[in-house]
Amino acid sequence: MERIIKIFIADDHPIVRKGLIEIIQEQNNIQCIGEAKDGLEAYEQICKLEPDLAIVDIDMPMMNGLDVCKKAISKNVYTRFVILTMHREEGFYNEAMNIGVRGYLLKDAVLNDLVECIYAVQKGGTYVSPTLHQFLEKREAKQLSTDWSRKYELTLSELNVLKLVSEGKTTKEIAEILFVSEKTIETHRGNCVKKLGLEGGKNALMKFLLENKGIF
Repeated sequence: MERIIKIFIADDHPIVRKGLIEIIQEQNNIQCIGEAKDGLEAYEQICKLEPDLAIVDIDMPMMNGLDVCKKAISKNVYTRFVILTMHREEGFYNEAMNIGVRGYLLKDAVLNDLVECIYAVQKGGTYVSPTLHQFLEKREAKQLSTDWSRKYELTLSELNVLKLVSEGKTTKEIAEILFVSEKTIETHRGNCVKKLGLEGGKNALMKFLLENKGIF
């Protein structure tokens, strides 16, 4: 028998809660086990019930959705969290992801995205409304860059030089932008070549960056 996915809904608008519950009730293996009309009630019920997944509106009285998620996650509850919002600003998205939220749904697309989001997050993945995929791509690219720099033990100065090289800047131009001497830039470039284990002389860095465009 297929396992039932237990869902909790938190939104201060009763019509929205009712609509989400109706969508869930159409699925044989998804069940809504609770709902809340404000952030404080949502936090208390989520900690008590520990549903598989909680869909939490970002704008609620008593406690906003991000604070609900942050506080519950800090308590190590079993629940995975999905933010429901009207906000399309990247700052809200990044704040949610930094907290540990696994899904980010826009209210104007929730009717089409809700079920797919639930399944994706329940399986351990991340789901973002398709119209906001550029935020996810930028975040993944930034994480790739961070992991990559740690792997090769590159300094911040070396990373800055590499980024400018990837943009086609010459040593002289990079020196002017960073307010240092051309000799300093050449030293940074040489260190990067050594740390990355590159061969091929003067154009080695540019060739490497062209082959690894997702880094910056």
